[in-house]
Amino acid sequence: MNRALILLSILFCTMTASAQNSEKLQWDDLEIGTKYHVTSEIYFPTEQIVLSTRTGLILTEVAGSIGVVNFLFQDQTCTDKKRTAELVISKPQSVGIELLANCVVSMWVEGANYYDVSPLAR
Repeated sequence: MNRALILLSILFCTMTASAQNSEKLQWDDLEIGTKYHVTSEIYFPTEQIVLSTRTGLILTEVAGSIGVVNFLFQDQTCTDKKRTAELVISKPQSVGIELLANCVVSMWVEGANYYDVSPLAR
């Protein structure tokens, strides 16, 4: 009986930890050098490119300007360094996302939304 309780406790703790790791993060929670993934696919219709939820993105830079914060990520699954895509707006977060050369993913966030939930998880 005690073994069953211990095993159930361990299983519950493991499931809770896994669920917490996939929770969406706020923009101000993101850290340079950390690997993230998008929580839902992002489609670039003009270029017919999909950024899937399996795409590993490492945050490399955060830069701010008047009213806008730009997050730059290195796409870990990208194989075409010449791949680019025009800016799309991700809903419901209203985040501008574009693909730049050298496998860089750029995400633009209005300064007023900096403390909102991002479309990213660990």
